[in-house]
Amino acid sequence: MERSLLEVAQALDGTVEGDPRIRIARVASLESAGAGDLAFFFDVKKSGALASTHAAALVCGPSAPATALPTIRVKNAKLALAKALTMFEEARPARGIHPTASVDATATIADGVEIGPNAVVEARARIGARTSIRGGAYLGESVVVGDDCLLYPGVIVLDRCEIGSRVVVNAGTVIGSDGFGFVAGETQHRKMPQLARVRIGDDVEIGANCTIDRGPLEDTLIEPGVKIDNLVHVGHNGRIGAKTLIAAQVGLSGSVSLGERVLVGGQAGFSDHTSVGSDSIVGSRAAVMKSFPACSKLGGTPARALRDSLKERAAARGLVAERDALRRLTKRVEELERRLRER
Repeated sequence: MERSLLEVAQALDGTVEGDPRIRIARVASLESAGAGDLAFFFDVKKSGALASTHAAALVCGPSAPATALPTIRVKNAKLALAKALTMFEEARPARGIHPTASVDATATIADGVEIGPNAVVEARARIGARTSIRGGAYLGESVVVGDDCLLYPGVIVLDRCEIGSRVVVNAGTVIGSDGFGFVAGETQHRKMPQLARVRIGDDVEIGANCTIDRGPLEDTLIEPGVKIDNLVHVGHNGRIGAKTLIAAQVGLSGSVSLGERVLVGGQAGFSDHTSVGSDSIVGSRAAVMKSFPACSKLGGTPARALRDSLKERAAARGLVAERDALRRLTKRVEELERRLRER
């Protein structure tokens, strides 16, 4: 649906420079934009593309250079891009319940719900208004899913788990799988029954092929606003604080606790029963083997204060340089000794 530049500016909390009446149909990159397209400029490395773009209008921050094109000035161009993409996203029509879906008669389905082909909704499950359960997804007994959620194909939510509203779960993720709990016996390992739940708050997004385990007694908690990338494992009894961001391939062992607004880099790992306080940063591939307080900046294996980790890396590079210099000196001494012997 086309919108005037003024309508777009109002939605983005920006101000218009130039003709506010021009029509905008799409959002595009500076390089590919053409007639009817709105492009965004927030990277000085793309100044060349800015000069040559064929976009109908631009969105940029307050310090960006002026151009001849109609422009919307905003405080945060990247945030405005996210809003604009949502604004121009093609609406998906409501499709109701597919004939091949299996929905138990005791399940509660609110208005506007979509349930795709071959999806399964078990007994006493509850699905909130306008939620979309895509093809092949599975909701176990007594599962609760809130309003305006999107569960992509192949998502599995096992018995009694709870998902809040406006949650997105990408394809192949499993919520509520059994935690890795075994007790060593005299002849074999005995499985510890995993009877608790996974509870996920509002406005959470979970990537593809993640696993979030349930524990034996305490629920695994994902608090509101958490964003989890692909291929992340959250162990049983874990707690991830509100608005925490976790990059791909992170592994959290059982009973790990992350505070609010923690940033976790890709492939970081956490030993069981460790905690990291709110507003901390955990670098990529860090191995967290003990607990750290709020506002920590961590890196390395094992994880320690980032400044210490960087100092150790710098020292290691210095040692390598010294080693190479010593090797060259040793070769020189050996050469001089050889010459002396030949005299």
